[in-house]
Amino acid sequence: MIYLQSFIRISISVSLILVVIGMQKALWSMWISISALVITQYVVHYGPQPPKFTLLRSGFSYLRGFIFPTIITVVFIGQPKPGLHVAP
Repeated sequence: MIYLQSFIRISISVSLILVVIGMQKALWSMWISISALVITQYVVHYGPQPPKFTLLRSGFSYLRGFIFPTIITVVFIGQPKPGLHVAP
């Protein structure tokens, strides 16, 4: 599970870099990657042998991972597209 989560974290980083560059399709990969990471965190948290550090966490704590992607998506979608000009 550690290797899977590491791979997912790398894909999150790559997709965030692509979003910063301006690729709109990277938003989809960002959301898929972050959702996959949150799902794996729930699998570990509610699995048959959860680590001791998860006993003190609420199940809702993993949803914090969606805060920054939401902000990034709102900012990215709110920007005007290159080549599209609005007449005054």
